[in-house]
Amino acid sequence: YALITGKMEEPFLGVVLEYPQDEEKPASRKVALADADYSTPKTDLRLGVLGAGNYAKAVFLPIIRKSKQVKLDTIISASGMSAASAGRQFGFKYASSTEADVLDNSDIDVVAILNRHQLHADQTSHCLAQGKHVYCEKPLAITDSGLVKVVDAMKTNPQAKVMVGFNRRFAPMAMKMKDFFNERDPMHVHYRVNAGALPDQHWLHDPTQGGGRIIGEGCHFIDFV
Repeated sequence: YALITGKMEEPFLGVVLEYPQDEEKPASRKVALADADYSTPKTDLRLGVLGAGNYAKAVFLPIIRKSKQVKLDTIISASGMSAASAGRQFGFKYASSTEADVLDNSDIDVVAILNRHQLHADQTSHCLAQGKHVYCEKPLAITDSGLVKVVDAMKTNPQAKVMVGFNRRFAPMAMKMKDFFNERDPMHVHYRVNAGALPDQHWLHDPTQGGGRIIGEGCHFIDFV
């Protein structure tokens, strides 16, 4: 600041300000959200959510909050801070930075997995092995080995259900199209997708995180067809 304000007689073109990174240490355990609305619905179904990013807050949580069939139990994020913020906004009982507070919580019956793609297969298989139902955002897995792991977990607890968030098949126009073409066979389908470009460094391009655009994003449209 002395340099910027001219107190130091030194020429400069730009200034980089660096801030300490250890001020916001993530909580290691879950915290109760005292102001959360935790009214008891008609069922005992308890929901745990992994991920409190843009999709969770803008799409999934506003819809699920309207349901009277589940209790919003625990929401998880990497730092715990966004989970606490979303938890208070949408009425969860707990927020945490530790995924075990959902994955290994015997009180939770169903888990929504809304985080990055590379985590989906391991977290889904872990939940299924414990008999928890799973709603997993697409894709379910980004590798063959991950998919095999999920299938094996399903075999251990066949009563546990898993659903992948392929929402396009449920769009009203999509369902009307399906009914219209139901008995017209065979078909040739041409599906044009204007998804727009992503920056080269976007995590979806990373095969270890996003799986690439075909596996990580194009799976939506393949499922639709």
